[in-house]
Amino acid sequence: AYSRGRKADPGPAVAHAALPAALCEQATLRYDSATHDLRGAVVGLLERAGSGVGRFEDLSRDEDNGSSISGSGGETRRRLEDFRVPAEALRGSGGSAAAAAQQHLTLALAADAPFLAAFEHLVEMVVVPSLKARLVTAGACHAPTTFYYQYPPTLRLQPGPSSRTVRPHSDAEYGHQRGEINCWMPLTDRLLTRTTLWAESHEGAGDDHPFEVDVGEIALFHGTVCKHHVPANPSEWTRASLDFRVGIEGYFDPSWSMKGTKQDHGRRTVRL
Repeated sequence: AYSRGRKADPGPAVAHAALPAALCEQATLRYDSATHDLRGAVVGLLERAGSGVGRFEDLSRDEDNGSSISGSGGETRRRLEDFRVPAEALRGSGGSAAAAAQQHLTLALAADAPFLAAFEHLVEMVVVPSLKARLVTAGACHAPTTFYYQYPPTLRLQPGPSSRTVRPHSDAEYGHQRGEINCWMPLTDRLLTRTTLWAESHEGAGDDHPFEVDVGEIALFHGTVCKHHVPANPSEWTRASLDFRVGIEGYFDPSWSMKGTKQDHGRRTVRL
């Protein structure tokens, strides 16, 4: 939550004022989407969350011949692009229904053990080791380091067609620290939804460009200071993504909270 009281805030207490420049550069991290099936975990989460959040309109169909998409065991799989969110449940639609739907989804995600287990495994086995390797390569760290990751992550659902957008912003506006790296994971096909996250390459660059990342990839960027936004979804499909931040010991103060704000996210730690 944002407050103008932040102007009087002394800021986090950290050993290093800024992350190594190499770590702030945008990067694409690839992972095995079969081993770390976050897309499937979110499908299961949404099925368990109930109709208050939305529903799958129909079983997924192959774009070429209209046949259902089947798994290796012959079962029919649902597709996230087919998820439908009720208009009254969307942010910006106003009324208590939207707030109730958002709260329901937030609570469902925070309590969904299969999804959370899949997320933790991805962070601990893929994301944190990658960040540690980049620190070592930059000559910034060789000793065991604590990483503070957002738990649970944020699930974004953007149904289409719609004119709703996410405005250009940097996360410092909402109390996030310079010692955090943003992780953005698409869970749907950007060629179908024709929608993705856009960001500038570095602080103040103003060179907004689309992230051309797909399922099985994570975009890493310094979202605390780099402005980013999401344009409208012009397609008939729903766009879904996960995002979370990872703070790094020495650059991140886990006890700090900007004056006039409240912590919207919990954290867990990994030491590597």
